[in-house]
Amino acid sequence: MNHFTLLDIPQEAVIDLDTLKEHFQQLAAKNHPDNGGDEQAFQQVNQAYQILSVSHTRLKHLLELHSISFSPRGTVSDSVMASFMPIGELSQEISSHLQSVKKASSSLRKALLSSKSLELQEQVETWIDTLDSTEEQQLKDILDQPLDTPLFQTIIRNLAFLYKWKAELREHYSHLFSL
Repeated sequence: MNHFTLLDIPQEAVIDLDTLKEHFQQLAAKNHPDNGGDEQAFQQVNQAYQILSVSHTRLKHLLELHSISFSPRGTVSDSVMASFMPIGELSQEISSHLQSVKKASSSLRKALLSSKSLELQEQVETWIDTLDSTEEQQLKDILDQPLDTPLFQTIIRNLAFLYKWKAELREHYSHLFSL
């Protein structure tokens, strides 16, 4: 199934996400079972949106449509790998901090830890912004690349890592925010 066609989106590596969301919402409303729509069509619209709204899954789908195999194993760029250790260290620091907060028994101790929570939230926000910028650059870099090049596949892997790291950081942020 061609998810681009289903959502009436140009079959391209980089798409306008606002247009995608608009088309999705229109089709989801039309096909929603509560509105007399078809359950299967509604599920297909949802699946198409989930695939096209995430850059690395959209690019893998684009390769599938052109019968180009994708190997999830392989290299990622040095610029993306440079983020791996600092994000891992930040994640460990957050996990340790959350444990400290959980173990804190007095209000005073919890209050003293709150400034560290705010500091960690700011670091997470900064990293998410950095990863968003890196993703934007990766998508710019892919624009002129033929689908069957090794660089195209490397960028897909890069984008998959960026997506995973952002999801992990957002989860950490929500835990820090709920303290």
